[in-house]
Amino acid sequence: MGALSAVSSNQPFSEQYRLAAVDWVRLEAAATMLENGKSAFTAQQIAKTTGKSEAEKERKVKASEAFSNYIKNMTNARAAANEAKVEVDYIKMKSWEHQAQDATRRAEMKMG
Repeated sequence: MGALSAVSSNQPFSEQYRLAAVDWVRLEAAATMLENGKSAFTAQQIAKTTGKSEAEKERKVKASEAFSNYIKNMTNARAAANEAKVEVDYIKMKSWEHQAQDATRRAEMKMG
């Protein structure tokens, strides 16, 4: 599913919502795993780094390309999860709008 693409489908809203929610759960898990693993990644990198003190090793690690890439991947994963959540909410809102339009049409038919 792409950003806000599911609603253009001919599938029922319930199926669109299910598919978008499954995608969101998968992306949320990936982002959370990277966020929770940041300390372990940092500790592993510090253990492999030479330096006179722990502070010096930590500075070297945080200035490294590997750490920068980890942070970029973690941030991109969180952004993807957030976009997937927006898609889930969008489908939910479109479903509510559709229900409201149907209710309005029924009310108009009764009146006219």
